[in-house]
Amino acid sequence: MPDPHDDFTTYAHAQLPRLVTTAHLLSGATGDPREAADLVRRTLVGLRARWRRIPRDDVDFYVLRSLVKAFLRGARRQRALSDGVLKDTSARQRAVLVLLHREGLREAEVAQLLGWSAGAVGSRARRGLAVCGG
Repeated sequence: MPDPHDDFTTYAHAQLPRLVTTAHLLSGATGDPREAADLVRRTLVGLRARWRRIPRDDVDFYVLRSLVKAFLRGARRQRALSDGVLKDTSARQRAVLVLLHREGLREAEVAQLLGWSAGAVGSRARRGLAVCGG
């Protein structure tokens, strides 16, 4: 009988570079790539225990949502960010901008992923872009 976590390992290895890049942009950790890698590691460890219950047609959505939620939980505890283009944005603005522009999601998809209204997503995107000078 095949190990049910085999496809998790395959998925995690295939998606690791993308997830680390996304976590890097979220965390603003331009000086310390270990912070982004640690965020991804914590997210994947938590997902492995629930892997069998995740619908296979929604894996990317579920993993990305878990990563962003873990980032936002951690951002509430620590306020300091390093440098980078997103350094002056709030954690929520940064999450919205990364999901829209790095992950290529539409506002409605970001709203669903974060459990926010589409208006909240649009507002945070506009404010975040204004802070960045965009």
